Amino acid sequence: MLGPGLYLFRADPEQVDPACLAGFLRISGASGPARGQSGTSRADIRRVEIPRLSVAEQRQLGEAFQRLELFERAVARASRQAAELVRAGPAELASGALRTP
Repeated sequence: MLGPGLYLFRADPEQVDPACLAGFLRISGASGPARGQSGTSRADIRRVEIPRLSVAEQRQLGEAFQRLELFERAVARASRQAAELVRAGPAELASGALRTP
């Protein structure tokens, strides 16, 4: 069961590339969502503009959206690891476990 304000999309892969659809929905959610009464942000999916493209074009875009998401995850992971190194660095330097070049 979906909660209030949640939507489930089932894309027919013969007509709509699911990764392409997800990419456009993500763009919509990232660009100026409306404010709800509770103060939470949410996009109105009824207003999402999705261009009419051939399935082949959708698949190309879907693959690009997926590659960009993988890159975003890798950057986030590297950022977390860098932050951990910065946090642990002073103690590691002081203990001699980390040496400067």
